[in-house]
Amino acid sequence: AKTVIITMEWWESFKSWFEPYCSIVSGVLFGIGWAVWADAVAVAKIQSLPLPPILILLLPGIVATLAIILMNCVDRGELSSDYNDDTTTCRLRFTLFISYVLAVGSITGAVALLLNLRAKGDAGTNLWPGIASIIQSCTLVGSGLVSWCFRESEASSSGYSYLY
Repeated sequence: AKTVIITMEWWESFKSWFEPYCSIVSGVLFGIGWAVWADAVAVAKIQSLPLPPILILLLPGIVATLAIILMNCVDRGELSSDYNDDTTTCRLRFTLFISYVLAVGSITGAVALLLNLRAKGDAGTNLWPGIASIIQSCTLVGSGLVSWCFRESEASSSGYSYLY
């Protein structure tokens, strides 16, 4: 078996190659997430299948979107900056931690929604909204991670940063 080792040099070259495209990839993932969810709700309405209340279907996606917003409020460069004091670094790490908790919570909520739909077990129960909710949460969280991991730091992007 051939072992593949990812070196820092390879990672830095991949990162510099991918950075110009990260906004596009992140936006496409975000759009796919909400489009899949909208498709599931539309298909269930067209087929007149029983649906849980729309707010319950919306919750995982809204929580994942909030996680993306919080995640992208933190600049990676500030986390390791020597110029920040301990309270600022702690506040940034706490914000990032809360965003990760929200991201995992949105995926967990989507799985719980699917299991709830499955537990009802009626003959006319449509599982597609639950499956779409999981796909939506995963693509939204993936969108946020792509955006956070691969965007340029504030220092190297001539001042451009999200929510500033």
